[in-house]
Amino acid sequence: MPKISKTKQLQIVAHHEAGHAVVDLAFGRTPHSITIKPRGDTLGLCSGEDNLIGDITNGDLEPMLVSLYAGRAAADHFAPEEAEANALGASGDDEAAARLLRFWVGDTGQAEIDCRARAAEIVRERWAAVEAIAAALLERTRIDGLEADLLADMAEGRIAPEQLADWRHFMGLPQSSRHRVPSGWVDIEFVAPDDGNA
Repeated sequence: MPKISKTKQLQIVAHHEAGHAVVDLAFGRTPHSITIKPRGDTLGLCSGEDNLIGDITNGDLEPMLVSLYAGRAAADHFAPEEAEANALGASGDDEAAARLLRFWVGDTGQAEIDCRARAAEIVRERWAAVEAIAAALLERTRIDGLEADLLADMAEGRIAPEQLADWRHFMGLPQSSRHRVPSGWVDIEFVAPDDGNA
């Protein structure tokens, strides 16, 4: 396998984790947090609800499977030339999905094919949101699910950049940032609201 630069690997991991987050959001499941800070054997993590297999309902299964496959779908969309590395990076997700499928369906056949296709479809349709979340991860290494949701909304034109700026100021986040919006990239300079004491 050809060696990948650290920068490229970090970009792939950011897109991988952003793919999980965007699919979770598409199914109405806001992640708790998304990070590209390595921990143990993982290079990143999109954490959501921790369901034990016995606690999963039929309604949980498709969103969980599609989300598990979305990391690789996003990595492949971002860096198709690194397909082998992307597959290796998604091996833990693939193993988790296979366990779920065996428990619920009994095999991994058509259900796996369908869920992988759905993951790739959502990633393609919501690529601007994937890029916006990945850019924020590359900037700060960790974001919470609410910010991911706002970034996706801004990237897809549902909210204005100023609304994100107000939220970031309220949360005490950095005073400048660069984000992808439907018309291109926008640099946001955050200015503290006038409290009337000037």
